[in-house]
Amino acid sequence: MLTGVITDPLKELPIFLQTEGVKALEFRLDLIENLDSIAQLPAEMTTIFTARTEAHLELLSLNPTYVDLPWDCDYALIDLVRRKFPQVKILLSYHNFEETPEHLGQLVHVIRMRGGDCVKLACMAISTLDSLRMLKLVQSEYNIAGMCMGEFGQITRILGQATGNLFTYAPLTQSAATAPGQLPIETLTTLYRSHMHTDTTRIYGLIGNPVKQSIGHLCHNAIFENLGEDAVYVKMALKKEETREFFELIESLPIYGLSVTMPLKERVMSTAAVNTLKRTQAGWIRENTDADGAMDAIEERFSLQGKTVAIIGTGGAAKALCIGAKKRGAKVRLLSRNSEKGEELEALAKVEVDLIINATPASMPISSDALKPETTVFDINYNPMETELIKAAKAKGCPVIYGYEMFRGQALKQQEIWLEKPLEKTVFDKAFFLRFLCSDGEDLRDVLNSDNKSLSLSH
Repeated sequence: MLTGVITDPLKELPIFLQTEGVKALEFRLDLIENLDSIAQLPAEMTTIFTARTEAHLELLSLNPTYVDLPWDCDYALIDLVRRKFPQVKILLSYHNFEETPEHLGQLVHVIRMRGGDCVKLACMAISTLDSLRMLKLVQSEYNIAGMCMGEFGQITRILGQATGNLFTYAPLTQSAATAPGQLPIETLTTLYRSHMHTDTTRIYGLIGNPVKQSIGHLCHNAIFENLGEDAVYVKMALKKEETREFFELIESLPIYGLSVTMPLKERVMSTAAVNTLKRTQAGWIRENTDADGAMDAIEERFSLQGKTVAIIGTGGAAKALCIGAKKRGAKVRLLSRNSEKGEELEALAKVEVDLIINATPASMPISSDALKPETTVFDINYNPMETELIKAAKAKGCPVIYGYEMFRGQALKQQEIWLEKPLEKTVFDKAFFLRFLCSDGEDLRDVLNSDNKSLSLSH
């Protein structure tokens, strides 16, 4: 149940009452300066009073649906509520700002023994694995509100309704957050459509590390919305050593597909480089859409047949692009700072190439001296869109291909794999114009309208 968090009733209550998807309200009595501002509760809403003193309990005469008490409070407080306000349900809450305990089920059992009606757990997530454990707990328990705090815990707030969470708390704005990792109500309802999630909602996501710069959640959620799909896409930071436990934890969760980014492309599922996983009854299907997404973007400019391509990098993405370019008839040179993995970068200044592809995370992996006006430069990094390499290439008069163009192609192919149906490129274009912003706040529509003819959305 999507729950608006109120610390200023006069300001926030009228707005929450008009906000689509909000079904409950939490009044933080411990943070509200003027308790007299709570004169009457909306009859159509589930309401929670977070009480921390006996004085707060006197306000239960307003007849909220729940009162939130610390799980280890004096039994006398619980008894007082039961005797004086028998109609008010007791939500016993546990907060841990240091970690997410290992044995969550046992913790819930201990709290239930205290005699409340419902349980709330709010624990700091140290990793994505903590959040997945919390989601599994919520999925398997009854009358429980479970969430993780911090950046790693945000997926528990986005996916709360999809896994059966009793309450998902959200402030009106980010500055009004009352716990680390809380997401504003507009983010949950507009970007993720969390208020519409049910136990039939399909979950997709990105795994890798880092994932913060990715715009995948913007792209895929916009496409899901445009197509009317009951699905959501989230980002999950994951280290190499966490991969095995990750797949064990999601076994019972409704996760149907994954995008895979560095450093997991060559590790996940113990196979060759992959960037897309689709869950089936028989197991996980492994695909790589990077190559086709990139090659399609290139061949909107020119055919690769017979062209010489220099690819900077030796990781999973670089190898996939190498295979894709060769399949389309190109001659490929793989360049690296490590001579054991490929030709050294210095070789780039000595050879003639038609296309340079940066397949590393570096914004400027080579010297600008290696750039020649007749060479097209393609940087697969897309956030920020104007990488240092792209800027240097444009300054040298080189035609450029932006990373978002590859991203668009590979993302559409991922959607086709997950949804098992063909999609038009216009699906992505519309989502792109509606949602995507550069990391520095520059609206991409301004970039698209610039005189740089190499950035075209026409097909």
